[in-house]
Amino acid sequence: MKKHALGAALMALLTAVPVAAAASFYSFLDLGTLGASFSNALAVNSSGQVAGYSWLPGDSGPTHAVVWSSGTLTDLGTLGGTSSSAGAINDAGVIGGVSATSGDATSLPILWKPGAMPLPTLGGNVGAVIGLNAAGTAVGVSHTASSIYVATKWSAGTATALGPLDGRESVAMGVNSQGQVVGAVADRPFNSTPGTLQPVAWLGASPSWLALPSFATGGYAAAVNDSGLAVGYTHTANPSDGESAVIWSLTTLQPIVLPRLGGTYARATGVNSFGDVVGYSATASGEQHAFLWSSGALIDVNGLVDQSGSGWTLQAANAINDRGQIVGFAMNALGQQHAFLLSPVPEPAEMLLLLLGLPVVLLRLTTTRQQ
Repeated sequence: MKKHALGAALMALLTAVPVAAAASFYSFLDLGTLGASFSNALAVNSSGQVAGYSWLPGDSGPTHAVVWSSGTLTDLGTLGGTSSSAGAINDAGVIGGVSATSGDATSLPILWKPGAMPLPTLGGNVGAVIGLNAAGTAVGVSHTASSIYVATKWSAGTATALGPLDGRESVAMGVNSQGQVVGAVADRPFNSTPGTLQPVAWLGASPSWLALPSFATGGYAAAVNDSGLAVGYTHTANPSDGESAVIWSLTTLQPIVLPRLGGTYARATGVNSFGDVVGYSATASGEQHAFLWSSGALIDVNGLVDQSGSGWTLQAANAINDRGQIVGFAMNALGQQHAFLLSPVPEPAEMLLLLLGLPVVLLRLTTTRQQ
């Protein structure tokens, strides 16, 4: 009993010390591949489980959805086809993505719970889960019978079109615990020339347009946190003018444009509950680097990694959890691109708090035993 009491007290102490979402340094973990040269991590939950995809041996093109958990890489397989991919994971370990079926006849939205559970489409033969919240509500995109891509929400296995259903194509990218959904809707009906995507949020029955910066003509919202902070990117009509990473409040729907790392484009891809934003940006030299936006500052994540990341260039950060763990992909000297997991290294001040608190815990335990 004493051992259990001490363990519980130590755990209480550890969890009482706030974890800084943006640490001074991060440790780097190469998550590996399925025997190929490329993998990508797209989502991470609060336990550090990571979802993404990997090329197969031979680098011939097909990918398989994978999950990294406790240092183990697991191939999630397919629904009988050649390819699959995972792009979302919640704290219950449910994973969302897309998989080809036998003969590659269709590519269906799918949940791994952990067994594979294909989800219905809106009448077509293509769909994908892109976002997933704590309750298991999934969002993404689905083909209709007329082959139009429409933003879709799945709840309890039922597909619901988020719309609009007027011929414009749309996609849902993220959903928070309140059920707020973000994504994009084309600005005109689909015909021989698809419309330009515009960032939106589904806060009710119809999409609400997220305001664009004065210089922008389109974009999309990629993720949203439980406080209603959405992130994504906008672009101008001239591709040479580049792209800008943007934050929106779902209360005001107004944009905040983030700086770049000196280059011509940037995209924000993930946000945690603390409002820390990750993404990627071109540098002044033309390279692509992962970035972190925290406490009003834009940081090249490559400058935050300790010696464990030696030999790797972090090219994209795709998601960040509330423990400050970041996932994405990095390139090594051989040109191989592997999924990575960054974990905050405790700062000296945090370690000091733990050491100062330990005698208090022991004193409380001693007093408890004497009573």
